[in-house]
Amino acid sequence: MAKVLIVDDEVRIRATFAEFLEDCGNSVVTAEDGDAAKKHLLIETTTDPTIPIDPIDIVLCDMIMPNCDGTQLFRWMQENGLSHIPFVCISGRSDSQDVMDITTQGAFDFLSKPLHDLRELQSIVERAVNTSQHQGVISLAIPPAESNRPVSPIQSLVGRSPKFLKVAQMIARVAGMDTTVLITGESGTGKEVVARALHNASQRKDGPFVAVNCAAIPSTLIESELFGHEKGAFTGAVASKTGRFTQAHRGTLFLDEIGELDISLQSKLLRVIQERAVEPVGSTKSHRVDVRIITATNRDLEAMVAASAFRSDLLFRLQVYPINLPPLRDRKEDILPLCRHLSTKIAERLKIPQPGLTKDAFQKLLQHVWPGNIRELENTMERAMIERRHGGIIFPEDIHFSTQGNTSDTGSQSNNLLNAQIQREFGRTSSSQSIEGAWPTSTPPSNHQSTSSQPHFVVHVPFDSLSWDAIELRVLTQILEMADGNISKAAKLLHISRSHLRSRLRFHAIGK
Repeated sequence: MAKVLIVDDEVRIRATFAEFLEDCGNSVVTAEDGDAAKKHLLIETTTDPTIPIDPIDIVLCDMIMPNCDGTQLFRWMQENGLSHIPFVCISGRSDSQDVMDITTQGAFDFLSKPLHDLRELQSIVERAVNTSQHQGVISLAIPPAESNRPVSPIQSLVGRSPKFLKVAQMIARVAGMDTTVLITGESGTGKEVVARALHNASQRKDGPFVAVNCAAIPSTLIESELFGHEKGAFTGAVASKTGRFTQAHRGTLFLDEIGELDISLQSKLLRVIQERAVEPVGSTKSHRVDVRIITATNRDLEAMVAASAFRSDLLFRLQVYPINLPPLRDRKEDILPLCRHLSTKIAERLKIPQPGLTKDAFQKLLQHVWPGNIRELENTMERAMIERRHGGIIFPEDIHFSTQGNTSDTGSQSNNLLNAQIQREFGRTSSSQSIEGAWPTSTPPSNHQSTSSQPHFVVHVPFDSLSWDAIELRVLTQILEMADGNISKAAKLLHISRSHLRSRLRFHAIGK
């Protein structure tokens, strides 16, 4: 049974739709326009645990109404973290610009008036429920109360895992000091984001933040880039140039990929750090600079020192206060808040609405090892938001990884993490089945017999190809064999809807 909100300014249509849907076993509430509908929907945004929530599962909305029409209501829902609720347009003009606009912006479906068969209503409600309830849709929209709250530069860093919070404490501790900081971590872990947070939380926040990627500048030009040069200092120097150290005066200089700096230039950098004075190429005079230096690398500088590829005295100067950023695979509790943060940025840039994320899609994100870390997650989310095929919701088949790799967690660990986050973030756990309960029980190969009256279901997957997708493929293949290819029977065995099963079969290219 679904709870349906019918929004239409015509009393007769509201009554007809409500009577039919109630006869089909649904719970129905009605509203004469968008303003009245908001009163029913506002309960969805409450954070008061004492207020009982009977959530709306689908909105059937007329497009042309007084006061607040369908387009205005749809956009209000998008802006208030309610994009996970399927929104169905009802209009006598399927070619209207408003209908086309919100359909492309994430509306679930469109119904044309007059309806010649009221069974279309129940059909669309069932599909919406399969999408939102059975899948377990998590809204990625940041709640307005949270998004409007002023935050410090440190609080703007996204994460809540124990490893991240430890790093955040270190950042907060050193941010207000002029101490030299070395940020280490794998590519894509957010080293420049941390460097900017350090600058923005410091007394130098009103000064410039100058970032230099040492790996992106040819070795023949890096000295001139950092320290500047005089006119005629070398072939092609047709004018004097101010170096990055001088540009960062009274601010922060961020030297990214410091491990790529040629060893012949390391001694000159060391001298500048010690004396806080810069001598441009081709000049005999030096001038003082007031800069805070923050460096970052994804390389093991101590190993480079042992291999005589990096100066030990320079390393001592750089790592006065080292901060190591953990890889995303070690802080998977942060994937959901990162998805919210990244999808907000992407939605604003691409001018598209915030998406929802199904539990299965979230599970797929949790299972990935993320060798590209947060940068890879951002790219994955952007592609998924572009490719989403089901209104405003991201399904597993919308998610494509640019890198491959097996899961770093056992299935139970990942399931426990998913269920814990669903409990904390989703807020509608009563209709959300646990992942462990969604699949037949798996037992070790050595124990095929059971004292239980229920037969066990065994899935064998080679360890060298162990992944969530591989496990799911084996389960689906075996269940279909047990069901003699009957989709309905297979769906009942798996305790999922037929539409969900067909979606997974298409994802794995099983059958037609």
